[in-house]
Amino acid sequence: MKIKTFALFVLLLLAVSSGLFFAQREIVENLAGKYHFYYSVSHIYLFHFLVTLVVFFVVFLFSRTKPLYIRFGFVGMILLKLFAALLFLWPLITLEDVSKIPDLCSFFAPYFIFLLIEVLLTIRVLRLTYDHS
Repeated sequence: MKIKTFALFVLLLLAVSSGLFFAQREIVENLAGKYHFYYSVSHIYLFHFLVTLVVFFVVFLFSRTKPLYIRFGFVGMILLKLFAALLFLWPLITLEDVSKIPDLCSFFAPYFIFLLIEVLLTIRVLRLTYDHS
């Protein structure tokens, strides 16, 4: 995969992240009277954007150095992403007498959207890598 393609993927990620961020921020602001949110939308999206950027970077590195191992690198990064999500959510998880459902929904809705983006772009990298080999 070329650096130009990687840059295009990053721009796509930035555009999608921005759109999702503003949409979710509006939803959370409308629900703020009913529910208390432990995490701000900006913290959630910063986490997702950075983790997804790291996943993209690792897939990019594998596509350039070890194309046969792109799949393994991707699966490994998804496992690390899951552990990073648990670490990110740990302060919320340990709270007592607080409803965690609004925060968990606020976190995992974009988590799965970003995961879908990672899967689709990794499939695209695999196709680009094996079509040019």
